[in-house]
Amino acid sequence: MIKKNKQVLWMILFSVMILMFIVLHLTPNLALKTNLFFQGYFQEAFASEVTRIEHPDKERNSTFYEVTPAPFDKKTNSVLVTHKVEKVWIFYFASYYGEV
Repeated sequence: MIKKNKQVLWMILFSVMILMFIVLHLTPNLALKTNLFFQGYFQEAFASEVTRIEHPDKERNSTFYEVTPAPFDKKTNSVLVTHKVEKVWIFYFASYYGEV
């Protein structure tokens, strides 16, 4: 009985993790804010505005976004303003792009 309860608990936990991944990567805005959160910029992930910007290179399946106020990286002493969001199937994945 206890072993079965433990298996059910693990299945529920695994299902919740998969569901959270799906939900947090369904829109570009959520994917970008999730990326900021997991990089350690918690305040910026919740309080920043995300705006879509035009980029001269029209990359397929990629869109560029600007975060304001941008997170400040202490290691490189720079501001992380521009982020690239790529669409893979139905999911969006964000990463820091650099200066545009």
